[in-house]
Amino acid sequence: ADVARVQQEDPALLEREKELRRQEEALEAARRKAAEEQEKLRGEEVKLAAVREQERRRQQLARDEERAREEAAALESKRRQLQEQTMQAMAAAPPQAPPPAQPEPAYQQRQAPFQPPPVAP
Repeated sequence: ADVARVQQEDPALLEREKELRRQEEALEAARRKAAEEQEKLRGEEVKLAAVREQERRRQQLARDEERAREEAAALESKRRQLQEQTMQAMAAAPPQAPPPAQPEPAYQQRQAPFQPPPVAP
């Protein structure tokens, strides 16, 4: 009760208390704003991390595609080389006679032509 009476009687003290409340409110508002900014920064950091990961994956994909193109080119070169070697070998080799006819198996050679059974009189 005495404190309230003294505050009412002393305008300087009353003004100082009002100023302290304004400063406390301003400090609390600044804290809230700082917390909001901190949260906003976290969101930006998450987005930045996602962009970095996406770029890392894009670069890895580009490296994989380049490696696949190089492998395909190497395989195509090897295929052409083998085809050329085959053609050269075929050109250099004497013409081959067709393979000899295979004789019929022995059981087919011994078989007599079909004759109907004799008819009894």
